[in-house]
Amino acid sequence: MQQVPRRRRLPPRLSLLLAGLAAPRWDLRTFFYGLIALIILVLFINNWAPVRIDLLGWKFQWPLPIFFIVSLVLGAVLLWLWQLYGPRGGDGGEQE
Repeated sequence: MQQVPRRRRLPPRLSLLLAGLAAPRWDLRTFFYGLIALIILVLFINNWAPVRIDLLGWKFQWPLPIFFIVSLVLGAVLLWLWQLYGPRGGDGGEQE
């Protein structure tokens, strides 16, 4: 007679974290987000060749998707800072 192994229980802290997760709704929007993510993943895999960029005397040689992600994050941070600390007022800065 073969003995069935007992299942191990998750630690309480991990089970609390996993209990808060919910499966996404499966509608058209979720399908298109997944499709776009899959297309981006395929493009990243196909363009993984190293690229050399000379920028202000610094030379970088990284895969192309890494440059894309770094430039995307840098642009988002710069736009956020510009929105946070940018020009104020609605009169265009003209004073009389």
